[in-house]
Amino acid sequence: MKNLLIFFILILPTFCFSQWTDITFDTTKFYRVVKFKNQNEGFIMGDSSVIYKTIDGGNNWNKIVCPININLNDFQFIKDTLIYAYGNRIIKSGNSGNTWDGSYSLPAATAKVYFNNQTNGFAVGGNGIYKSINAGLNWLSVWNYSVGPYGFGSIQDIKFINDSIGFACGEKHISGGGIFGIVLKTVDSGNSWNIVYDNSPWGNGINSIEIVDTNLYCFTSSNLLKSADLGNTWTKLAVNFAGTKNLFFFKNNDTAYAVSTPSVSIPEDCFSENKIFRTVDGWHSWITQYLDVTLCGETLLNSICFSNDSIGFAVGYRKILRTNNSGGNINIIDTIPYNIYTIHNENNLFLNIYPNPTFNYINVETNINSDVEIEMMNTYGLLINDFYIKNGHQTIDMTSFPNGIYFIKIKSGNVQTTKKILKM
Repeated sequence: MKNLLIFFILILPTFCFSQWTDITFDTTKFYRVVKFKNQNEGFIMGDSSVIYKTIDGGNNWNKIVCPININLNDFQFIKDTLIYAYGNRIIKSGNSGNTWDGSYSLPAATAKVYFNNQTNGFAVGGNGIYKSINAGLNWLSVWNYSVGPYGFGSIQDIKFINDSIGFACGEKHISGGGIFGIVLKTVDSGNSWNIVYDNSPWGNGINSIEIVDTNLYCFTSSNLLKSADLGNTWTKLAVNFAGTKNLFFFKNNDTAYAVSTPSVSIPEDCFSENKIFRTVDGWHSWITQYLDVTLCGETLLNSICFSNDSIGFAVGYRKILRTNNSGGNINIIDTIPYNIYTIHNENNLFLNIYPNPTFNYINVETNINSDVEIEMMNTYGLLINDFYIKNGHQTIDMTSFPNGIYFIKIKSGNVQTTKKILKM
């Protein structure tokens, strides 16, 4: 009896990626953050003092010369023409980012900086929370891990609703107890902080925080906490994606975007998936708008922002993406990790596919000596090729295939699995 081994190869060609178009200015740079003050004025900043400015909604970007050598991780529009930018120090511009000067030091181990007005700022990180009341000239510790029953930890993010009420989030490490999330709140402009959440059920810390209207959102790598009453009560929600870093942009409480960069290890190497997600129904469902795969450490998306309802930008390592249609409505299916794999079942079926990733060919090996049929399908389910494995081995030429991701569905008898092949 003939054994049937079916390959459904779902090709993700250029049209899947056209929802977000690559407009990278310089492919040697790490672009870490993109933000817009309004629908016209915005900035992209990154390592090695990279600063680009637009005044027409992102149609044109002009490079700004910064005389201070600094890796810029974030920036804020403070007031009118005043902008603060942060790296391992603070630099400032008083003329809408056209020129930059000053260099103000930050506390050791600072992970995030936030100013809730022109003079009052906060630096958070491995040493807790520091406050400055003179625009970053001096810093005073206002909270650290010695105030709680924690061995150590790190505050990862901080945001304010107004000059008085603010929230910070991070992680705590308890000896023998693992890593847990923590959220703190202040009602006196950051002079004192109280813990309002300190029991994460997920075994990891809370790495970012966003405030939309009066709703508070806190994120781990794969889950969400939401509070609608300024941190008094919390709702735990799960999102259907996970990554080493999830960063969000909210249009409102229903519509939000996320960039995620999970890494997948295989025996030969490590790969990073760069993804953009969107929800329009208040987090109940998400679609994947963009998907790219690179070697670990390459093209990691790091920030996303929209200048209006349609035009948005996402930036990262050697990458700047743009969309003109809110990212589009095509949902790119991506559920299976990369690997070189071997399948065994109760009938002693053996299947091996290699190399993965590949530049030209893949080899399919099986211990079935009789003919095994292979069918290749496109994303519309149309048959594009079929042939047979003879004598347990077949080499498949993928030279003419576009570079990208191919989902392979394998079926033999009652055994079925889906794997991903990367053509580079």
